Amino acid sequence: MSAGFKLGGHIGDAVYSGVDGIGIGGAQILRYMDGKTGHQGPYTEEFIDKIDEERDAAANSVRGRGVLLLCRLDRMQFEGSITQEEDDLREPLYQALRSANEAEISLFLENPVLANIIALPDDGEKPVTGTALRLLRFAGVYDSDTSKQPLLLSSDGDLVKNKWGRFAKDLTSLIKQNYEDALGQYYDSQPWTLFREEYRKNKPELRQDRLYTIKATPHAPKDYASLH
Repeated sequence: MSAGFKLGGHIGDAVYSGVDGIGIGGAQILRYMDGKTGHQGPYTEEFIDKIDEERDAAANSVRGRGVLLLCRLDRMQFEGSITQEEDDLREPLYQALRSANEAEISLFLENPVLANIIALPDDGEKPVTGTALRLLRFAGVYDSDTSKQPLLLSSDGDLVKNKWGRFAKDLTSLIKQNYEDALGQYYDSQPWTLFREEYRKNKPELRQDRLYTIKATPHAPKDYASLH
């Protein structure tokens, strides 16, 4: 989100929406502005601490922590690192957040089923490593109780039995190397892509990994292509 933010509410609202970041730098907060000419003056650096305080207060509130939990659950549902038991709590948590019901949100934050997810570290600058670590919560586990399995393992029993053990070992080895790029390459190779493809066959609401973007000019002349 960017543009038009003001102190005293807007920043907290952005936190509660679960966005990754907001852009602040104009006259609303961080610059003096001449109301007659519109000319902007120097940065008001003393407001930076106020921005941080408002952000942190929202993030550390019941609603803020509930939003963080929902964002993590959504991410884990996409990557297949969530169990069915955990996934069943996503929609009720969303409804509690939508109605800003802090009493209900607190119940999710205290739910023992979600305790391990709340305790997981942030990805930081290594999102693929984060995904791998979440999948490795189940390293070496192939349980007949499907509610205890990550959803990534729920599609094809033979695939899981034949490849899950080796897959978990590969992830563990790459994580020990502490090399995000190598994990990124492995993410785009077998068997990880095969696991994801099988997982998504029955989940049409999930976006596909392999997307193609076409950049087009909406009001280009009919012979635009011939010009290039």
